[in-house]
Amino acid sequence: MTKIGLLCSSGGSVVASAFRLLREVGYEIDAVVVTDRECPAESVARELGFRHHRFEITSRDEFSNAAASWFYSQCGVDWVCLFFQRLVSAHLFERVRCANIHPSLLPSFPGLRPLQQARSSGVRFFGATAHLIDKSIDGGPILAQAVSPLAPDLGLESMKRISFAQKVYLLLVLTEQMSDMSKQCNEPQAPASIIANNNANPMLVDTALSDAFVRFVDQERIPWVPRTLM
Repeated sequence: MTKIGLLCSSGGSVVASAFRLLREVGYEIDAVVVTDRECPAESVARELGFRHHRFEITSRDEFSNAAASWFYSQCGVDWVCLFFQRLVSAHLFERVRCANIHPSLLPSFPGLRPLQQARSSGVRFFGATAHLIDKSIDGGPILAQAVSPLAPDLGLESMKRISFAQKVYLLLVLTEQMSDMSKQCNEPQAPASIIANNNANPMLVDTALSDAFVRFVDQERIPWVPRTLM
């Protein structure tokens, strides 16, 4: 069974939606959650039966060291995904693979308010990026991206809903591909054999999981991509 570490100060709804879909199609996934404050991710951890620990530590190095010790020494996680509003130090990301999901098509719009930056810049597409964490700000090697057209009349709230779906999709992709990625601990890129489609690279390979995601965005009425690109 894969064990995922989740470092959260946000992203509770993304985690909840992704893990419900994984369980729906039979994935045996365990997760442990670290937070630095009271946030929705703590309620999600309780709801999903995940172990959780809060470290209310202001120092970046001390917090990262405490989180790493709990994740790696006490819980034995295979990898860590961040939905976190603070920078972390090498204590966390130099021991196992750590990924972040950023709501832009990196390297464009790193840092804060990426959706607002995309909307005001005149770009024709926007998306989300899963990347490895390193010492840079949103500059680590890219693992996966999801993209949607940015129509001139698409409002910010609609962008946020699509961005939410993109982040759920990328968390599903990372989880599905974890076994392959862990075998290439020195290779940050996804395997060349993984296929892409018009809205994600790589795309979900498991058709049951992909179908569950499509049902999810339909039920939530999220305009993920035009139907012809599904």
